[in-house]
Amino acid sequence: MKTFEDHEREFDFWIGSWNINQRVLQANQQWRDFKAQTIVRTILDGHALMENWEGEVQLPWDNMSEPEYRKAISIRAYDHKKQV
Repeated sequence: MKTFEDHEREFDFWIGSWNINQRVLQANQQWRDFKAQTIVRTILDGHALMENWEGEVQLPWDNMSEPEYRKAISIRAYDHKKQV
């Protein structure tokens, strides 16, 4: 049986700096490729991961007619009570 600490470490493979190719489905139902960079590191004494993403992207749901340069962050943590 996995411990709380085991669950917290399940995404450690993601830690590091990455050049990524991202595919986004466009309004015309065609896929478009974009290059981006992401840096993932641990935060909160290793209890969570934070991703810093940046790159050019065209998001139809944001009504973008042309690609735009964007920056974003995401934070992931394991919820022990919900087991997710």
